[in-house]
Amino acid sequence: MFAIHRYAVGLELLSAPLIVLLLSKLIEMLNPRKGLATALPFVILTFAIAAWSQPADWFRRPWSAPYQPQLPHALRQPATYLLVEKPIGYVIPILPMESRAYQLSDIVMPIVPGGVLDDRIRWGLSHPLAGGVWALHLKNSQIRQDLIHLYGWEIDPARACESISGADGVDIEACPLRQSAA
Repeated sequence: MFAIHRYAVGLELLSAPLIVLLLSKLIEMLNPRKGLATALPFVILTFAIAAWSQPADWFRRPWSAPYQPQLPHALRQPATYLLVEKPIGYVIPILPMESRAYQLSDIVMPIVPGGVLDDRIRWGLSHPLAGGVWALHLKNSQIRQDLIHLYGWEIDPARACESISGADGVDIEACPLRQSAA
């Protein structure tokens, strides 16, 4: 649910060398003369545990099944994307390289009207790319049209939304936008 646990990975990686160091010191204290002979069972046990263990998946997609979705044909040319829900930013790297993406639904750091980010978004929308403008949101959820309307855009009812398979089983929907009439 939170991305903050990624900072604990460093501590997790340091725990194995620390355990080995502490075990070697313990063996040395128990029998200083037979250090290597006494350590051999621990070394074998360490390798057995390493071979038997598997990386944690943190209740997400397993490491053995990497996230490699197929991009729908309509999304294969550079476009402008408005992210109106979280967490969906992880799909940005699979979109065409020249695409632009703007996160509109941030509660912690909202977009200040007339601010630098607001100006950048407005400029990007006034200069759309060949693929058009799309809104990205979680499939089967209510799309935040209020965020889109702030920039003078609306869902285009004449064109169908496209689906991108989600990394955690919840698909992402890309809905084409058009400029609002009013």
